[in-house]
Amino acid sequence: MVEKGWNYFTKMKSEYRIDPSIEHYGCMLDLARVDDLNKAKELITKVPLEPTSRIWGCLLTASRQHKDVELAEFATKQILPLGCDNTGLYVLLSNLYAKTGRWEDVRRVKSVMESQQLIKTVGLTMVDVKGQTFKFTDQDRSHEHGHLIYDVLDLL
Repeated sequence: MVEKGWNYFTKMKSEYRIDPSIEHYGCMLDLARVDDLNKAKELITKVPLEPTSRIWGCLLTASRQHKDVELAEFATKQILPLGCDNTGLYVLLSNLYAKTGRWEDVRRVKSVMESQQLIKTVGLTMVDVKGQTFKFTDQDRSHEHGHLIYDVLDLL
């Protein structure tokens, strides 16, 4: 599938004379990060358009999945000047440092978050069951069957 995606992407310009948009590059980045992080980084640096924070964030997420601290730090340096909400960025970087045992870096990132008064936002999951929508937040036990839900999660 990855190879097929690259083939179509290449044909966009060469055969169909369509200039890829930043969204097309984002899709290709998703394919590249599955296969090869260096290829993903190369793609971003060669994009003829200005990469957005979402594009760099995609690379940051992939670097976390592959435990590539160097690439995560590179992506972080690209995102920070773009001036977006950096809370998730710091949390992700801190988690990567923790996964790789870099505890001094974890403390440094948390200190930056504290000095900038950044607070981790609560994640929200919405599930639709038979036309009824249920909302869950991290550690939310207010649902009437919350104790059963967490019992099942504990088994997993």
